[in-house]
Amino acid sequence: MLKKELLLIGFIILLASPAYSEETTSFNPRDDYVFGIGTMVGGPMGVVGIISDFNWYSLANIGIGLGSGVHYDTFMAQGKYLILDRAFTPYLGGGLAYWRSTGTGAKIAAKSEAAVDLGLVEADGSDRRSGILLLPLSFGVHYVSGIGLAVFTEVEYLISISRARATPYGALGFQWYF
Repeated sequence: MLKKELLLIGFIILLASPAYSEETTSFNPRDDYVFGIGTMVGGPMGVVGIISDFNWYSLANIGIGLGSGVHYDTFMAQGKYLILDRAFTPYLGGGLAYWRSTGTGAKIAAKSEAAVDLGLVEADGSDRRSGILLLPLSFGVHYVSGIGLAVFTEVEYLISISRARATPYGALGFQWYF
């Protein structure tokens, strides 16, 4: 597991390095690319999902997504504040997500630790809810290239509004902006 994390950190450093980056002083492809579509693994998407982003202006974007966990479906809407007006930038985000169960309580409990932690189902498979409302708060880094390809990674803190529970989570995504 440590090798994957080190690989991801190395990839992000490579993308941010001046030799690889197309940045000059304040180059920001988000000025040219308004709409993005891609995939997200983890975070409010559960396991995997399809996301789309709209760059409101170069420092803020809004997005929606549909995804799937193991025996539950996910829906998400979020906003991000990009801290730097550059191609590579850290950001803060927040929004709402809804996880809807599609399997039995025992299957969800056996396959998804996050669903148990957030209260979609109890650890023994009992008290299965039809769905829970989440407040995902995130901190991440986002890079978009001069041709519109983007990658991001974030650390999430998912708060279950329905059950007053919370858990840390992570996400990784790839997008194409046009």
